[in-house]
Amino acid sequence: LALGPVDSRNVHALFDKQSNTVIKFAQNSRLARREDNPANMDVSIPLQKETILINLIPEYYTDVLGMPRYVPYDDTYHDTAPTGWNHWLAFFRQVTEQDIVDHADFISENLKKYGMLHCQLDDGYDHTSHRHWYKDWDPVTFPHGPRWLASYIKSKGLIPGLWTVPYSYCIEHGKPEWFLRDKDGNIAMDYQGGGELDFTKPEVINDYWRPLLDSLKSQGWEYHKFDMGSTVKMWHLHHDQFNDPTQSSYDVSRATLKIFREIMGPEVWHTNHPDAWGGRMGVVDVAGCGRDPGTGWRRMNNFLEVISNNTYQNHIIWYSDPDCIVLRGKPTRADRGRRGGEYLTLEEARTCASLLSLAGLQFLSGDDLLNLEEERLDLIKKTIPILPIFPMDLFGRGRDPQNYQEIMDLKVNAVSGVYDVVAATNWKNMAEKRTISITEELVLAPDQDYLVFDYWQEKLIGKFSGDFALTIPPHGTRVVTVRKLSEQPQLIATNRHITGAFSIKKLVWDEDKSALYGTSATVPGALYKLFIHVPKGYSVKNVSVSEVKPEYTLNADGVLEVRFMGQTRPIEWNVTFTQ
Repeated sequence: LALGPVDSRNVHALFDKQSNTVIKFAQNSRLARREDNPANMDVSIPLQKETILINLIPEYYTDVLGMPRYVPYDDTYHDTAPTGWNHWLAFFRQVTEQDIVDHADFISENLKKYGMLHCQLDDGYDHTSHRHWYKDWDPVTFPHGPRWLASYIKSKGLIPGLWTVPYSYCIEHGKPEWFLRDKDGNIAMDYQGGGELDFTKPEVINDYWRPLLDSLKSQGWEYHKFDMGSTVKMWHLHHDQFNDPTQSSYDVSRATLKIFREIMGPEVWHTNHPDAWGGRMGVVDVAGCGRDPGTGWRRMNNFLEVISNNTYQNHIIWYSDPDCIVLRGKPTRADRGRRGGEYLTLEEARTCASLLSLAGLQFLSGDDLLNLEEERLDLIKKTIPILPIFPMDLFGRGRDPQNYQEIMDLKVNAVSGVYDVVAATNWKNMAEKRTISITEELVLAPDQDYLVFDYWQEKLIGKFSGDFALTIPPHGTRVVTVRKLSEQPQLIATNRHITGAFSIKKLVWDEDKSALYGTSATVPGALYKLFIHVPKGYSVKNVSVSEVKPEYTLNADGVLEVRFMGQTRPIEWNVTFTQ
């Protein structure tokens, strides 16, 4: 995975998203970013026994990966995947207007400053017996209605989201001629209690679809989750019953989604699942890629399998959606009486949060945040917001847990430096000791010393040039930052974000003054930590932080820990040394 213009000693190919083309160089080639301009790369191809030096692979996602209707995602309006909250797996249909209000308040006061911006209502607001989606909300549980609720969420500086199954509609209130029917004349029903609509009929588009979208827009929703429900299946089964059977399911999907964009505009978020033969490509921002997860390790496998199988699509054709991340270790009120009763251990919760953040997929919390355990809420704070991460391995690993990645390697080139963030996961039911090769598995330069720092434990593991060992608990993940050892003092980590990159806005080593300067964007009122490696021969002379008094400790392992409280404005800091 890549955050910024990175390279790797085992990368021998380049992919161009716009043209869907791969340029593959000979296996022993070396592609290296230029230090003076990382947007450019030097390519060295050794003339040995290679018969093909450069191989052009056109239509890579189409012909190699099997996505025949590839359209590159345009991230002009949304350069990262959404970071937010979805009520469904916290409250199911027990949700009330007050639950959404309480969570909008909580997110605004506690998590917005960390990067959480979306607040989504997901079902439970209307009647299962007559699905209207944009009207007839339950007056008891949602007394103020949709327009008021969307406005309230926006008043908190958040993006209001709504779930619908809009390709179906209440059969009692829809016009009989709107509906798709089977050969016996029965209305094709969706699993959500509505009848499937025949979108090849112009009157369905003009009398239902456009008014529906106009109403949703006027209500103020800015994030739309279209659940296709059984629609794709029904379109397939009863295609010959379409009013215009010359239109394929793909045609219908493209036409309706284009109208969505025409009415809503390009800025409004749109997520959609499942797909109708590629019809959502180039139109949606987020694509649902899997099954509903839930509480406990077995149900969260539905979430983890998407990270394994669909990360290669993320930020290339859309933002992949693994559904909600459920971290709780105890039941919500909606869990009581439901089947299951399993909950994540803290180590399992850390695995889910770590892998999602480093993969860069959509992050939607599915917990009752007001009652989430503090240490699990802290997992959210340290893994959001989602950053503009791209996959470098452009293939899926499948949904079989035997194929899940044991190492997730995010290569970073940012203001915070050039380094690797490595998540090592133990999928077994017992603890294991894992040896990781810096040169073979991380493919970093040999004959070089590296500092390995544990993010979650906030401690230096040591200095290594070859292998280093980690003990990983059952279903647990160790996240380490691996940085090339410098002869001068160097920043190796912060406690703000798992990538180490989010908060650092400026970082400069001044050789003449023997000083490390930086600027950090911090969270107001939250403890912020800098971890700086001080090589032998250097002594800390002074630590200075603008607007606030810092505390600092030089540990026996040579790591200087600087602590101060976060502020609203960016904080300038500098550490001077003597030799």
